[in-house]
Amino acid sequence: MKSDQLLEIWRAADVERYSEEEFGKIRKILEERGFYVGDQVRKLEGLTGWLLIPRIVLIPLSLIMVFGMWTAILINLFVDTAGDKTAAFWLIPLTAVLTVVSLAAAYLFYNKHRKAPAALIILLSLLILVPLLAGFYGMFFIETFRPVAWTIMMCIVGIPSVIFIFYLQKSVRVRRTFTKG
Repeated sequence: MKSDQLLEIWRAADVERYSEEEFGKIRKILEERGFYVGDQVRKLEGLTGWLLIPRIVLIPLSLIMVFGMWTAILINLFVDTAGDKTAAFWLIPLTAVLTVVSLAAAYLFYNKHRKAPAALIILLSLLILVPLLAGFYGMFFIETFRPVAWTIMMCIVGIPSVIFIFYLQKSVRVRRTFTKG
C-alpha cells in the first residue's frame, strides 16, 4: 500500500473495520517509512474530553428526574387544579418517560455500552422537545407566554443539546469508547 493510503487509514482510526493488530502493522510500516504517527489509537478513547459533560451531568439529571416523578405524582394527588386538567394529566407520563430514559442513558453510558450514544441522543432530543411542546401548549391553549424567558431557556438547553447530538454522531472518541454490549 502507498504511504498516503496508510496515513489516511491511520488518521481515520476506524476501529470497526481494522483490529489493533492491523493498526500495529500500519504503525510499524509508517514508522519504517519515516513518518511520525504517535499513539493516536489509544489517545481518543475513554470518558474524557467532551464526554466529561454527560459524565458529570447524568447522575444529577437522573436524580432530578426521579424527584420530578414523585413531585408530579404528589401534585396530581394533593393539589386541586381549578382550571385545565390537561397539564396535570400529562405531567406524570412525561416525567415517567424522562425518568426512564435518563436512568437508561446513565446506565448505558457508565457501562460503555454501544447503545449509549443513541440513548443520549434520545435524552437530549426529549430535553429539547418537552420544553418546546410545553411552550407551544402554554402559548396556544393557556395563553400565558413569556417570550424572553422562553428564548433564554431554549438557548440554555436547545443549542448545546443540538451541538452535542452532532458530536455524539461524528466523534471518533465516542465510537472507540462505547464498544461493549
